Amino acid sequence: MPILAVAAERPRTRGVPPMARAQTVVVVDSTREVGARTEHETRLSIFSLALAADTLEPIIRAHWAIENSLF
Repeated sequence: MPILAVAAERPRTRGVPPMARAQTVVVVDSTREVGARTEHETRLSIFSLALAADTLEPIIRAHWAIENSLF
């Protein structure tokens, strides 16, 4: 799971003040093969903690494990 980017600044959207508690924005790019099909997905996550990519990876994987167990 490559983490493509971890923003160093608080995120902003046009015309809207910075998100009050957002400290980290993460872009994760994933590709998986399901049978003969290849699926590509880009996920964006916003965290209220300032975290480095190496700290975020296990947190994100654990979250996905919870999501996957619901189906």
